[in-house]
Amino acid sequence: MISIIIPVYNVEKYLPKCLDSLIHQTLQEIEIICINDGSRDRSLEILKEYAAKDNRIKIINQKNSGVGLARNVGIEKATGEYIGFIDSDDYVSDDYYEKLYKAALKNNSDIAMTSRVYVVSGTRKRLKNVGANQGIISSIVEKEKVIISTGVIWNKIYNASFLKRIRLQNIKVCSSNEDNYWTVLSIIQANQITVIDNVQYFYVYRPISLGYKEKTEKVFEMIQIYQKIFDTLSNMKMPISEKEQWSNIINARMWADKFTFLRDFSPNLKNKFQQACKGIGHPIIISLTSYPARISTVHKTIESLLDQTIKADKIVLWLAPEQFPNKEKDLPPELLDLTLKGLTINWYHDIKSYKKLIPALKKYPDSLIITVDDDAIYQNNVVERLLKGYIQNPAMIHTLRAHGITFKRKKMSPYRKWVSKMKSAKPSFNNFLTGVGGVLYPPNALHTDVFDENKFMKLAPQADDVWFWGMAVHNGTKINLVSNKGNSCIEIPETQDNALWKSNVTGGKNDQQISAVLKAYPDVLERLDKSARRFSIFGIPILKIKKNQKRTLKKIYLLGLPIWIHHKKEEIR
Repeated sequence: MISIIIPVYNVEKYLPKCLDSLIHQTLQEIEIICINDGSRDRSLEILKEYAAKDNRIKIINQKNSGVGLARNVGIEKATGEYIGFIDSDDYVSDDYYEKLYKAALKNNSDIAMTSRVYVVSGTRKRLKNVGANQGIISSIVEKEKVIISTGVIWNKIYNASFLKRIRLQNIKVCSSNEDNYWTVLSIIQANQITVIDNVQYFYVYRPISLGYKEKTEKVFEMIQIYQKIFDTLSNMKMPISEKEQWSNIINARMWADKFTFLRDFSPNLKNKFQQACKGIGHPIIISLTSYPARISTVHKTIESLLDQTIKADKIVLWLAPEQFPNKEKDLPPELLDLTLKGLTINWYHDIKSYKKLIPALKKYPDSLIITVDDDAIYQNNVVERLLKGYIQNPAMIHTLRAHGITFKRKKMSPYRKWVSKMKSAKPSFNNFLTGVGGVLYPPNALHTDVFDENKFMKLAPQADDVWFWGMAVHNGTKINLVSNKGNSCIEIPETQDNALWKSNVTGGKNDQQISAVLKAYPDVLERLDKSARRFSIFGIPILKIKKNQKRTLKKIYLLGLPIWIHHKKEEIR
């Protein structure tokens, strides 16, 4: 049997449709527990009318105490083997509970859920993605998709003994604006979750629905909810590596919620909200380095980073005392003035361009670290774009600029023959990140060998991007190219005289350093997709596509010769 719990508050217009969808369920063995939460309209009368016709409906009256308390009262009264929740202004398909119940029993799952959730607004119905395909979910990677995409409890049923066991940990079903708390922690602890896609839940959107929140300071409660989630996670008994994975996933989910609220906030409230969020979850650290030849212009870079639509918790400039023996006294006033606006200047011994990331990884291991170069002015949405990539794939490294590594006869092509500055690509080890565009590193994305100064100074002394890419692939971390609509930055002209790329690219030093890293870490080469190829005809580079991809190809003629090319964009698959 399933116990269905419905908090009811002033929903006389919608309640009949909700109740009709329940009493007509093909599964007859249900109890419908309606908690009238101090309604002042005809909701209680409607409940009594339906209860008089169907003895499966039970009514509990209480003073208005909120949906969270109503749900918990319902759980205490529930006698079913499984427990489900539905909002009183929503409705479900007739076979909703039967199919969920059978799927849960068949697979002995703690949770069964539907992926078919429709948002109903007037006569329009829009399918909402809840991030899970039909099947059984048990791994962290599979559960991650559910947590990232939705934080609701009402498209699921829960094994009653599992639900009550979690409640003993003081994890209680909360109000609608705290659904994430229960959903995240229950999904983490579920032995497995069954997902089906042949039943529908219809979420009725209305301005005063239980799930609606005005974009005022009231939604700041969300910050405290996530703090509770992080605190509870820290006390759970599980391997540290798993706890770190979950922490990163929850942080990405938190940012998904933040973007929802930030989109509708006024500028004043937006700044206040971002300040209130500091200290919750993984901080955002923007990290860069510089040296004497660029110290007079690096303030331009930092000014653009201070002006981002999403503010970093810290912007850290790492400098070497060997290059600035008098420290702050050797720095220009334009740069020092920025310390009053949020810039932090830290000192670290001279490891060349590696200073932009290595010391930050050591000092801020639990942070989202975004690296940038000191010879560019950045668009004000760079942090926002990288974070949106992170929300979708919290375990990956995200970059706004990448080259596609290609092969010829299963041998890696020279650097200059790779697909340069790709516009889009699927997440891949073949995506070679280039730091100038901006790169976001989540916690533990790089292998611990990344800190070995003797190695990186020997193998890639002038190519930090080569080393960081190698340590990502060696760690099994894919690189995601964030959709790059327009450049993320523009170069500062007077900074290019001593640019490393001139010797690395045109001088062939990149290939030497890539070869050295691959020789030291042969598993990096083994992980790459060697079918990704590119060739040129009369000096014009063409990306060659596999035969089984011909449906996406278009034939063109170049100097009279037929060539098949991808008809939308160049991709490394």
